[in-house]
Amino acid sequence: MLRWYRYDEALGAFTIGGRPIDTGWNRYELIVSAGPGVLYGRTSNGDLFRSRFEPASQRWIAQHLKVGAGWGGFKNLFSAGGDTLFGVQTDGDLIHYRYVEDSNTWTLLAKDIDDGWAVHNNAWATTNTCRLTDRKTPARPATPIQPNSPTVAIQRPAAGTAIGALEYLFADNIGRLRHAYQENPDLFGNIQWAAVPTDAAFTGRPALVVNPQGNVRLLAQNTNSDAWSFTRQPTAGTSWLAGVDSGGALASRPAAVKLTDGTLAAFGLDAGGALWSRRYDTVAGDLLAWVKLGGTDLTGELTVIAGPDNKASVFALNAAGTPMMATWTAGTLSAWTSLGGTGLTGTLSVVKLPGQVLRLFARDATGTVVTQQQGAGVWTPVGSFTAAGSPAAVLDPPTGRLVVVARGTDNEIHRVVEASTGTATWGDWLPLSLDASDPAATDPTITEFTGGTGQTYEIVFRNPNDATRVYTRQTPSGAAAARTAAAAGPGFTAHGLPVPPK
Repeated sequence: MLRWYRYDEALGAFTIGGRPIDTGWNRYELIVSAGPGVLYGRTSNGDLFRSRFEPASQRWIAQHLKVGAGWGGFKNLFSAGGDTLFGVQTDGDLIHYRYVEDSNTWTLLAKDIDDGWAVHNNAWATTNTCRLTDRKTPARPATPIQPNSPTVAIQRPAAGTAIGALEYLFADNIGRLRHAYQENPDLFGNIQWAAVPTDAAFTGRPALVVNPQGNVRLLAQNTNSDAWSFTRQPTAGTSWLAGVDSGGALASRPAAVKLTDGTLAAFGLDAGGALWSRRYDTVAGDLLAWVKLGGTDLTGELTVIAGPDNKASVFALNAAGTPMMATWTAGTLSAWTSLGGTGLTGTLSVVKLPGQVLRLFARDATGTVVTQQQGAGVWTPVGSFTAAGSPAAVLDPPTGRLVVVARGTDNEIHRVVEASTGTATWGDWLPLSLDASDPAATDPTITEFTGGTGQTYEIVFRNPNDATRVYTRQTPSGAAAARTAAAAGPGFTAHGLPVPPK
């Protein structure tokens, strides 16, 4: 494990104390620092590798890049900074090197500058004697507060015989992270909101995941473009541990996923539209540094779905509004595949069907909600409806039919149900609230959870007064009622969460 420390001389203390940023450094038998974040590692066979960690964004700008072979003949390697290396050969000659990152070449290669160094058992230099004036740092994209960003929710694992609690979270219109805890998913009478403790401002839709220890991990985008990580222990109440600036310099909000082995991974897009990832070192560990995975001109928000064998499917739009998909496996990304179409907008919604089949939903340039099964390459309309925002979708557990919801141009949430299982044909779009108007200021999200009657889901959005509205899927009692409900499509019961304190 490679750990990062930062010492503040004025404070007389470490402000960063042993934060893990990478694994696998035991491959090297010698490691040399050659300037801010620059590390050279030599393997036992004499190969030399270069890495550069950029502390402001917490990115690996270069990672384990092979830059030479035959370096085993040096009895001593050291640096004066500025990407320079000095090597003492066994015959006592002192050899000088200088590396240039822009071209990934040695501009000074094996220059013999002195002899007689064999008498020294060791040699070293101050590693900031040479400094680069053109050290490049990642661009920070503008990430202003996004008004009316969606509310997300997640269920904790069950504790004993109790049903797992629900956690709700959103970034409000002045950048506060607002959190609510619902101890029993079936009861809405005792829910309290609180601000996640931080002075920083955040924007966009947060990401929530739960690790195997039952800790809720929150990733949110700071208005300075960094991702921040927060952790909440598996106890009642609304207390959070202090947030950690996790860097990134991201143009998109961070997306997070829990893999099949219980470890977590985060993803984000940079200013140039390339994908970066940051994984947790163990199921209970910390985020390692950001690593570039590739891609260009990707835009908007990411959608990430866990797959089998610790894989994850990553979806994004490119500059033309064409959905792109790639598979992430243990830090390596496959080639990007186009899913066809142009002019799509917003955030893709992806539903995992039996057999690891993925069904995608999106909004096109006209506001029509469209769908395709992954790999089909053709997008078809989901009924006749004009959406004002991104759709959300779920596989309805009792019926096996797909349910899609979206905010309409009337700012009401509407829903449509698949006509029959597996057909991708659709009934009519209907208002989610059939009895009275229930306007929405945000796009809806869907949270699947286990309640007192089994597996179910809820639809969550906020109204113009910033009150969170929750529509839970009704569970009919009795065989006859169940048959009637299955034919008509699911019904929903409306609940109102209290407005968070201002």
